Order: sequence, then structure tokens, then C-alpha cells
Amino acid sequence: MRAFQTAFVALVTDAEVRRRSEAEPESVLRALAADELAPVYAPAADFDEPELFHRVVEAPGCGVLLDLTNLLINGRNFGFDPLARMREYPLDAVVQVHLAGGFDDDGSWVDGHSHAVEEDSFGLLAALRGRAPLVCAIVERDEQVPPLPVLVAEAARAQQVWEAGTWT
Repeated sequence: MRAFQTAFVALVTDAEVRRRSEAEPESVLRALAADELAPVYAPAADFDEPELFHRVVEAPGCGVLLDLTNLLINGRNFGFDPLARMREYPLDAVVQVHLAGGFDDDGSWVDGHSHAVEEDSFGLLAALRGRAPLVCAIVERDEQVPPLPVLVAEAARAQQVWEAGTWT
């Protein structure tokens, strides 16, 4: 998974996005299908992160996975509003989201997949309602895995939020 994110950071110039989209469209689509559009920090880019996502998903039929908790955590760490940033993304291409719990590590937030999903992540999910053709929401827990009923309750909460969500 990290290799795709690293490759994604390499796609930060307009010429590189065009070159890869024209020369290797299937590899770009495979990368997007296999990995998530996790926010990246690339200060030397020709354009910002939301514009990068728009350019990459221009290929027909390209659906993407958006890691909502990663977006939330990066907003905290890099000082941007995650909801405002999410509104800049190509939400009409988002077909799957990831939800997980993070933690504060001495002032820096970590998307650790080790805690319960935060209400702020559920808030981002609610904001997607009516904007994204979502077909799947995944609750991730890689560490400190609780009993199955706890995970099922988090997944049920995601479903409830999605069904009742409104754009704020």
C-alpha cells in the first residue's frame, strides 16, 4: 500500500500526470483501484492535492477509495479544514471510504487504525451523502482489535450516518 502512495506523490506535475495517463492508463487505474486516495503533502507540486485527484480520475470508469480518517488526521497535522478540503475532491468518483481511529502522539496525530472511529470521521462520511456514489464503507482496525460485536456496532454506525447524512 505504501508503494502506491509514494508513486502517487511522484505524480505531482501536470506533465507527469498527462504522460502517465496517456502512456500507462491501466497502471494509474490499477493504483487507484488497489489503493486509496489518502491525502499527500507535496509542497513542490505544480498544483494542489485536490487538483491532482481530479486529473488522475479523469479516466473513464475510474472509481476511488477515500480514506476519511487519513484526511481528518492530515487536517489536524497540517492545519487545514478536512471538510473544506474534501469538498474540493472529485467526490463523484468516490465509491469507497475507509474509517478508522487515530491517536495523538505527543502533538502529532497518527492514523493508527487502532482506536474506535471518531465522530469527526463519521461527520465527513455524512457530508459525502448526495455527493459520492458510495458503494462501500470499511471500518478498519489493525491493532487493538476489539471483540466482533464492537466492530459490528461501528459498521452499523457508519451505515446509520450514511443513510441519514446531509451535506453541511
